[in-house]
Amino acid sequence: MIKKLLFPVMLSLFLILLFSGSVFAMLPEDEKLANDLNIKDYNPDTPVLEIDPKLMFNEEKLTRTVVIDGKEYEDVISVNYSGKDYYLWSLAYEYKKYGRQLYSKWASNFEEYIEFRLKDGYGKGVGESYPYHEIVSINGVPWQKTIYKDILLKGIKKGSENANPGGLKDKEELWDMLKDPRYNGFAAEIASGEITKEEALKKAMEYGNETVKKSEIKKENAVTETEVKNKPLIIENGAVLKIGSSIVQFYENSTKTENITMRVSPKVVQGHTVIPLRGVFDHFGAKLSYNGKTEEVTIEINNKEIVLKIGSNKAIVNGKEIKMDTKAIVENGRTLIPLRFVGEKLGYKIEWIGSEQKIIIHK
Repeated sequence: MIKKLLFPVMLSLFLILLFSGSVFAMLPEDEKLANDLNIKDYNPDTPVLEIDPKLMFNEEKLTRTVVIDGKEYEDVISVNYSGKDYYLWSLAYEYKKYGRQLYSKWASNFEEYIEFRLKDGYGKGVGESYPYHEIVSINGVPWQKTIYKDILLKGIKKGSENANPGGLKDKEELWDMLKDPRYNGFAAEIASGEITKEEALKKAMEYGNETVKKSEIKKENAVTETEVKNKPLIIENGAVLKIGSSIVQFYENSTKTENITMRVSPKVVQGHTVIPLRGVFDHFGAKLSYNGKTEEVTIEINNKEIVLKIGSNKAIVNGKEIKMDTKAIVENGRTLIPLRFVGEKLGYKIEWIGSEQKIIIHK
């Protein structure tokens, strides 16, 4: 009963976040789109248009051009999930109806308006409330596969700083799911346990999500997700860490060799696991150094070198600059480095076990 009552409240909050206090109404000329999508009870003054989820990946019906200020543009039509329903928005008509005047301080034309609304409206709202609200597609294509991916991710990361407990702020596995286009539209059901990822993939295929391949769907007699979770960890060579625990377990030839205690426990910062500079990679034989003047950390092993600058999202890997979606930080006098980025660039496989809040580094 409580859950049912929460959905309307959550939807209202999402709309407020999404439109920054404004009310969106489709224009009368948008009736053709509503008819093409078989939207029942169409009303040009209705704030949102609810659509059949089987149409959310229909690129043909969700793509069109519009004319704004005498110039032709491709409309940005997004399908969004909220409160167990799927809704449609058109940025072109939002802009023409009220956006031009309401957001003139931040956008002087439609191109700027698209970037502003996707980052500071849509993206930020999703970052604060994912997985219960999400963007599913733009013009019928999973948003991760569109030219708007980077803009949205910036907004999502910004919004995630204010995410509720259990959201993107402190659950790395949610970031993995958000970035994976195969699960678009089903994040809330997966997170709540209503459906498994396997069931979500099947539904995604039925709904026309072309990022899902038949080979990814398990056969009837395949090992279930529960069985996988209950299997013992198999680690030939590597280490096991746990969020909030300073203990690191090391393995060689599938045998646990020793435990060490780090001075700081691994933690999740804005969706990324960070670990102390010393305690793991130096145990694998890496040479570590810190330059206090330049605030740079250098990690060297197996003819590979990574240089990280504190507070910067740029890294130098074997002499080449690479942009990260995270950064090295200093907290309480301790240097913390992004585990996945460093580990994978050094050639290790990083495995996240969300149900146990554990990270496995496979050498």
